[in-house]
Amino acid sequence: MNKYLLANTLVVKAKEGNHSLDRILAKVIDYLKEIKREKLLKETLSFLKSKRINSQNTVKILSAKELSQKEIKDIKEKHRNIFGENNLIYEIDQNLIGGYRIETLNSMVDATYKKKLGDLYQFMSKE
Repeated sequence: MNKYLLANTLVVKAKEGNHSLDRILAKVIDYLKEIKREKLLKETLSFLKSKRINSQNTVKILSAKELSQKEIKDIKEKHRNIFGENNLIYEIDQNLIGGYRIETLNSMVDATYKKKLGDLYQFMSKE
């Protein structure tokens, strides 16, 4: 139904029932807002569900520089309990000084230089 036909129908109905056009338009607007909310909610839930399904089977390796296949293999062997049958995503993170970070849905392994330097600082500052 196009917007002109809808507007004409609303005006006719308002005149027939002695209802004010403002009252009918307010109800239509409320109805349209509710439809939009429901649609937005469904889309959001669908998006979150797809992200969770995708992220459950995904292991992401972030490193400061490009890793060789041997380095990736060594990381996989070192963290064998994380990797399994998961999809592997490899990204370079320019914010890292060095090292790597492994992220999954439920856990994270931080083997970055920044983390190691922070741990060293904490250790050295203890008395």
